[in-house]
Amino acid sequence: MDCRWLGASGNYDPRIITRLRRVLRDERVDVLFSWLQAADVPAFFARSLHPSTAWVLAERDSAYPKNWRFVLRDWLGVRADAIVANSEAGAEYWGRRGYRGRHAVISNIVTPSQDAGEASSAGQHTALFVGRLEPQKNVITTVQALCVAVSRNARWRFSLVGQGSQLPVLKGIVEDAGVSSAIEFVGFTHEVDSVMRRFRFLVSMSLHEGLPNVLLEAITRGLIPIVSRIPEHEAVLGPNYPFYVNEYGDASSIAEMLEIASVSPLANSSSLAHARGLVASMAPGLVADEYIKLFQSLGAVDASVIVDG
Repeated sequence: MDCRWLGASGNYDPRIITRLRRVLRDERVDVLFSWLQAADVPAFFARSLHPSTAWVLAERDSAYPKNWRFVLRDWLGVRADAIVANSEAGAEYWGRRGYRGRHAVISNIVTPSQDAGEASSAGQHTALFVGRLEPQKNVITTVQALCVAVSRNARWRFSLVGQGSQLPVLKGIVEDAGVSSAIEFVGFTHEVDSVMRRFRFLVSMSLHEGLPNVLLEAITRGLIPIVSRIPEHEAVLGPNYPFYVNEYGDASSIAEMLEIASVSPLANSSSLAHARGLVASMAPGLVADEYIKLFQSLGAVDASVIVDG
């Protein structure tokens, strides 16, 4: 593997286009794979300057805000030679935008924890949120729900791992509710695995997802998810999972499900059979084989691929 630094000042530096095109030409790259959303626009223009390279766009979500960046990405993205999504919802996103080219759904890699145990090994009233503190994750309603849960049962302890634009608002909600001792904001950390071991439940009230990787990783570590009933979560946990929140825009409903799950005999690994079967198909070798097949179908000879992101 050879890594190249393009020397750009940011995601929107126009020099990325010509510098990336130079790499495509000099290295005779077969496939350009734009992995991050911010890389898709420069990838389109770089490939346009070097049309012998096939362009593959990655889709890791299934919905976006209506602003000029994503409108431009949509308009250019339908010109990709292939789109690889990590969920059916992501593939459908491009179908609705008129994409008629080659597409594939390839899952994320999930590596099982070496010491995953039963969720009950953590405290009965402990729950964790991991993710960006942004509107997509429904974090304001989630934190309001955590405050309600603590007001109803002072044994609850919560941690939120992640950063985002809504952090100041969330801290204000917790402080105003007077429950700062029970709800901790961890910020960004590379030690998510060790943090997960301290909790029984994972809370995710997302409005939409791609493939919810945090959910999958939590399952391999023995946590019991309490999640919004959205198609992306149902695809992982199955339609009959007992701890969905139907009214995930309502803080009281979320808090009620937290309390139900804390005393439910179903809050154990047996409720995760559907999810664990899915995780088994996400081993690194199996996922790599799917990508190799896709790249070879586009003419890649010796896995000559550059990931722009």
